[in-house]
Amino acid sequence: MRLIRDEGQGKLSLVEYHDNKIPRYAVLSHTWGADDEEITFKDLTKGTDKKKAGCEKIEFCRKQAANDDLRHFWVDTCCIDRTSSAELSEAINSMFRWYQHADKCYVYLSDVSTYQHAKNPQSSMTTWKEAFRKSRWFRRGWTLQELIAPVSVEFFSREGDRLGCRRSLDQQIHDITGIAIEALRGRPLTEFKVEDRLFWAEHRETKRQEDKAYSLLGIFNIGMSLRYGEAPIEQPETSPSPSSTVPFRRDVDFVDRRTSQARETLLEQVEKRCMTAAARVALVGIVGVGKSQLAIEYCHQLRERSPLTWVFWVHAGNIDRTEQGYREIAERMNIPGRKDPNENIFKLVSGWLQDESKGTWLLVLDNLDDDEVLSTSQADASRAQSSDGDSQLRRPLSAYLPQSRNGTILITTRTRSVATKLIEPRDIIAVDPMTNTDATALLQKKLDGKTNEQDLEELARILEHMPLAIVQAAAYIQQKGARYSVRQYIIAFQKNEKQQTSLLNYEAGHLRRDLEAKNSIIITWQISFDEIRTKWPASADLLSLMSYFDRQGIPREVVKVQRQEEKIRDPIRQQIDLVSDDEKDEDDNCTDSSTSEVNSDDMFEEVVERLLNYSFMSIGLDGRTFEMHGVVQLAMRKWLEMHGESEKWKAQFSRKLNAVFPSGDYENWGWCEVLFPHAKSAEKHRPLDNGSVRDWAQILRKAGWYVLAKGDYSEAERLCKKSAKALRNALGGDDVETSYSLGLLAATYGNQGRWTEAEKIEVQVMETRQRVLGEEHPETLSGMANLAATYWNQGRWMEAEKIEVQVMETRQRVLGEEHPETLSGMANLAATYWNQGRWMEAEKIEVQVMETRQRVLGEEHPETLSGMANLAATYRNQGRWTEAEKIEVQVMETRQRVLGEEHPSTLSSMANLAATYRNQGRWTEAEKIEVQVMETSQRVLGEEHPSTLSSMANLAFTNIKQGRKKEAIILMAEYVQLCKRVLGTEHPDALSSAAALAEWQSVE
Repeated sequence: MRLIRDEGQGKLSLVEYHDNKIPRYAVLSHTWGADDEEITFKDLTKGTDKKKAGCEKIEFCRKQAANDDLRHFWVDTCCIDRTSSAELSEAINSMFRWYQHADKCYVYLSDVSTYQHAKNPQSSMTTWKEAFRKSRWFRRGWTLQELIAPVSVEFFSREGDRLGCRRSLDQQIHDITGIAIEALRGRPLTEFKVEDRLFWAEHRETKRQEDKAYSLLGIFNIGMSLRYGEAPIEQPETSPSPSSTVPFRRDVDFVDRRTSQARETLLEQVEKRCMTAAARVALVGIVGVGKSQLAIEYCHQLRERSPLTWVFWVHAGNIDRTEQGYREIAERMNIPGRKDPNENIFKLVSGWLQDESKGTWLLVLDNLDDDEVLSTSQADASRAQSSDGDSQLRRPLSAYLPQSRNGTILITTRTRSVATKLIEPRDIIAVDPMTNTDATALLQKKLDGKTNEQDLEELARILEHMPLAIVQAAAYIQQKGARYSVRQYIIAFQKNEKQQTSLLNYEAGHLRRDLEAKNSIIITWQISFDEIRTKWPASADLLSLMSYFDRQGIPREVVKVQRQEEKIRDPIRQQIDLVSDDEKDEDDNCTDSSTSEVNSDDMFEEVVERLLNYSFMSIGLDGRTFEMHGVVQLAMRKWLEMHGESEKWKAQFSRKLNAVFPSGDYENWGWCEVLFPHAKSAEKHRPLDNGSVRDWAQILRKAGWYVLAKGDYSEAERLCKKSAKALRNALGGDDVETSYSLGLLAATYGNQGRWTEAEKIEVQVMETRQRVLGEEHPETLSGMANLAATYWNQGRWMEAEKIEVQVMETRQRVLGEEHPETLSGMANLAATYWNQGRWMEAEKIEVQVMETRQRVLGEEHPETLSGMANLAATYRNQGRWTEAEKIEVQVMETRQRVLGEEHPSTLSSMANLAATYRNQGRWTEAEKIEVQVMETSQRVLGEEHPSTLSSMANLAFTNIKQGRKKEAIILMAEYVQLCKRVLGTEHPDALSSAAALAEWQSVE
């Protein structure tokens, strides 16, 4: 064995060793360049190597060996004297053993660069992994033994940066080469079947035909004499038997699936449509949904049912791969003329397939996503010279899809517009994400069923039933080992968006995807987005914006680009309707605004249509909203983040959503309900710019206002607190916008009975608004009214009345007698009179408020119902039971219908009706309602909420009236204790309930 020895100071020498005296050494694995670029044995011995490109590889190997404390290394280009056939034969027969005995094998990948790493490490990582997957090193014949034989294999970029070792990259190498991971980890090759080892070498190439066999000598542990240059004996070609070119093995874990629209499974639909003569069928769906897997399974099933049917597989992702697929078909069928470089390979294959004497066949065009593959002429694609004349050269590739009664074409595509150019709409099969049942079944198979079914169902749900994501997740869990559970994966996935991206970027687990395709669903989507951005920037902009919305129910009117923002940059559109000045007439100078609006709508529809064609989005069931898959949104957001565009689109999203999100008033509830999920999505995507933070915080405040009105006080508190904090940091504590969020936050405290906290904020809000907006500004008056309401709830009637009179009189003067806020102020004052026992004064105001609200706001408006409830309470306290009951029943039933059974206002109206029954001595009816109100309040509002406490007191009074003293005393004692702690020892309710309890106990 001849080795290169590092003599120091840049000097190298060639030294020959015999087996028992060979020192420790490293080997270089690489792909050969042009013959005149590589350093040969002669160059090294005579010192004529200094100017050759191959010097870089030799120097790299020397430095790396030195770093590993190795003085000797072996390089195939210069350690073998190839002019000696005897030496060459001995070296080739010994080479596998030489690689086995090396301390290190350095794989130098000249076509993989890490140059951009310093500029953008995240982008560079994706780039070198892409180049690593495509490296020609994995396609060379000799590198198979160089990958498998050594104990240690390390991979380096052309800059000399270490990319990893065979062990750390074994999953990626397995995905690229199909070599079993066990073989990569050192399992003896004799334990693998001959056909498996042949499969590893099947798609590898060598410069010389004979080397395809010689490069496998070590793989099969055989030796033989070498003979180069002997011309093979020409044998007449025989007609081959029907076979399959599907490059993927059958998936034993395959799960067929049903759709909600059809009774048959997807495979049954494919089989049914493919049975007709000259059938053309398309599987259309988003990336990662399993179209290719369905096609693979159908191919294997077809071969089982019909062994005499040819099955051809063409990867049609680009023009070059399509031509390569046609050439492989020609080789498999031994079509005459296929080796003639001047022949039109597309015409040859098409003609052969149209010959019905050749038998039945299925042609699969996989990943036919790009319209250019169909529209580009075959001359452009292959540069072939045809004898058919110019007309033949201009024919597009779609013209070479054969029409034959004995043949079927099945395509998979994510682009519906491509499918419709070849397939009748009735023969297009939509492939959607799996159902939860099917997705769970797939997970069970991939994980060998050794896990909790409930966890599997939850994992399938959070992965949104996407097959590629499911396979990724299963591979990750399996790779982690027995101690890593599905539950741990779920917890990690739900931790944050960064963790989701990391898990969905895991590139492993799928052996049935094209080598150029990505197993990471995130990267796969981002590659698709790059295509959209290059071709149709306006569509890419819309997709960028939509990625921040909730995935469902995205309103068309919110995302529609305004005319002044519209920039349709489609190069085709720019070349249409270019009319020269002398062709215009005077009418051309006039602009029709209606036409302009129509054009704006048309352009938006074009933008949408492109995204629909690529399956990036879909139309909602209502026909008016859009939907996106959650994984698509995540991939989109990560792309924007990686390219420094996320802040721009977060800001635009916040601005657009804030512009349309209304206040939480009752009349806006319908629109609020539609937009609320998008406000929740906005909460997770806070922009950094202060101007955009203002929009973001306003969205949260209005969303909080809406849920406050709906009775979800804890959620309202959370949203308003976050809004107030953001505005305080961005604008300052004295800004009016900050005071609006603080005011709503105080209202959430008040509705939870946290009067002290509410009062503290309300005083601050009122003083800020008086100073900034003025004494009589409507918002200032609202702040004063809120503070008065807090005093009222604390039993501080005189303080409340003073403010309420001032607010009411000012509103009457400034806003008008019938303004809703004026009526609210009047209602608040009436409530204060009511609590002071001033029934006549209260009733007078309440009747006026109720009648005005019915006329101005409507019969079922929440404020109208509140006014009616207040009037009924006044009647009840005056002993006018029948009048009170009539109104209370109407209010309760309306609130149940409009607000819901468990809304706090509904519970309040039920409690009022029970009080009326109690005052009439209708104890059983009262108790039934009071028990329901108390239990619901405890569950919905919490055990210490003031309304819950009131329901306890009411039930205790009903019990005492029914003579159930023991139950009444126990319940009232609990109420008094809670009331003192929650409301304070001096609160009127605490004092009156304590007195009642003392009286009951003394009587007992």
